[in-house]
Amino acid sequence: MQKEKVKRLTALFLCALLLLSLFGCHSSDEKDNDFSTTGQGSSDISEDYEFVIDAMGTKLRIPDDRNITIASSYAVVVPFIVALGLSDNVLAINYKSVFWADNSEGLAAAGSIGRGVIDLEALASYSPDVLIHRTNDMQTINAVRELGIPVLSIRAENIDEIMSTLDLMGRYFHVEERAEDVKRWMLDKSNMITGLAENIPEEKRLTALMMGGELGIVAGGDMLQSWMIDHAGATCLASEIDGGNIDGYLPSAWANIGMERLFSMDPDVIFATSSTVLDYSVEDLLNDPALSGLKAVINKRVFQMPARWDSWDLPGISCIIGTMWMLHKMYPEILSAAKLQAEIDEYYTFMFGRTFDKDYLGYDLAEAPVVVEGAELKDFVITVHGVEIKSEDLSDYPVYSIETTSTNMYGTTTTRVYIGYKVSDVLDAAGATDNFTTLVTIADDGYSIKVSRDVAMEPTTLIAVSEDGKLFREGPWFAPCCSDVTPDYLRELSTIRLEN
Repeated sequence: MQKEKVKRLTALFLCALLLLSLFGCHSSDEKDNDFSTTGQGSSDISEDYEFVIDAMGTKLRIPDDRNITIASSYAVVVPFIVALGLSDNVLAINYKSVFWADNSEGLAAAGSIGRGVIDLEALASYSPDVLIHRTNDMQTINAVRELGIPVLSIRAENIDEIMSTLDLMGRYFHVEERAEDVKRWMLDKSNMITGLAENIPEEKRLTALMMGGELGIVAGGDMLQSWMIDHAGATCLASEIDGGNIDGYLPSAWANIGMERLFSMDPDVIFATSSTVLDYSVEDLLNDPALSGLKAVINKRVFQMPARWDSWDLPGISCIIGTMWMLHKMYPEILSAAKLQAEIDEYYTFMFGRTFDKDYLGYDLAEAPVVVEGAELKDFVITVHGVEIKSEDLSDYPVYSIETTSTNMYGTTTTRVYIGYKVSDVLDAAGATDNFTTLVTIADDGYSIKVSRDVAMEPTTLIAVSEDGKLFREGPWFAPCCSDVTPDYLRELSTIRLEN
C-alpha cells in the first residue's frame, strides 16, 4: 500500500512538472535556484521570461533567438532533431549512425564532440548555445555547466516520455507547430495500429519478449520495447517483471531474467533488439540445441528488429514503424508486407521528404512462413501419391501464413495471403518420402501443374485452405508462394503425384 502511495505521489509530481514546462512564465519574484541561462550572455532575471523544465526538473530560459545552436553526443537525440527540422542548428553531434549525417545537409556539416563520452575540450571550442544530453549522466552535465553551457536534459524511454521530449524541444527551440505535427503523426499511426490489433481474436494473441544484447536479458515491463509488443497485439511477458525482483532490476531497464525463467515463460515470439552490441544472431538462437525446446525456436518465430541504420526499437519516432513491423511479423494476415512498406515509405517521407531503398536501410520484408495459431480451417480430402490424406491427418502439423505477389497473363499484379500446410509436411503425412524430381498437382477438372522437387520442398510452397481470409469452395489451393507467376497456382486440388 505504501509503495502504491509513493507511485501516485511521484506521478502527480511529474504531471505538475510537465504542466509547468508547458505553461510556465517566470518572473523576478519567483525562486530561481535551478535556473540555467541560455549561454548567450543573458543572465539578468529582473525581467519576465518564459522557461521550460527539462526531464531533470531544471529550469531553462527559452532563448528569444530562434537560431539556437546545438551540440549533443547522445544518439537518441538525433532523430528528434531531424524530425523537428533543427538540423541546421547543429554544430556537433555523435556520429554513431552515419545515416542521419549522410541524409541531412545540416548534420553533414556538423562536427563531433565524441561518441557517447563527451570531449569537453571539443565542446568548449564549438561553444554551442545548448547541449542536449541524457538525464542519467550527472558527471557530464555538471562538467558542461561549469563551462558555462546550458544543458537541456531529456529522457525518452517510453512513449509518454517521447511525447514529452517533443513538447520540451518544440517549446525550447520555437518549433511548437512542427512538434505538434510529429505528435499528431505518431498518434494517428498509433490509433491505426490499435484498430488493426482489435481484429485479432483473443485466442490467437501471441506472447512475446524483447531480448537484449545477451541471452537471458530482456526489456523490462516499463521499457518502450515492451509497450511496442503490447501495442502490436501480443502479450508482453515482461510485464510480470516488476521493479526490484530480479537481479536489482529497475523500471525502464534491461532485466537479467536468466535462461531458466526464459524457458518457464516460453514465449511464442522472441524479438531481438537492433542494437549493435548483440552478441548473438537469430541463426544462433534457432540452431542452439539448448534452446530447441522453446516454442519460438520450434516455430522459427525469432526476429531481429530492423533496421541497420535507423533502429526501429530505439526510443523515438521510428518506434511506431517498429510496432507496425512487429504486428506484421506476428499477424501478417492483419498487416501485409505491401501495406507495411507503404507505411515505411510514408514515415521516411515525413521525416526526410524522400524514401530510401530497403537494402540501404538494412531491412527485408521478404515473406517467410509464419505459424498461425487457431486459423480457420475447412475439411478436405486429397490423394497424395496414391494415399488418401484427410485434413484431420494433418492435425499435428503447423499451419502457416505466407504473403505472395504474382502477375497474371494480362500483366496484372496481385498480392495475396495464403494460409495452409507446407507441401513437405503433407508429403510426410502420406509417407511419400521417396526421392522424386517432379511434383504434379491435378485439379478436379483435370488441369495440372508440374513443379520441380526444389520448388515443391520450399518452405513457402503450401497446400492452402484460405486465400485472403476466404476458405476454398471445392478443394484447397496449390500455392507455390516462391513463384511470382499466377498460372503456377492451382485451385480445387484433388491429387498430387510424384514423378522421377
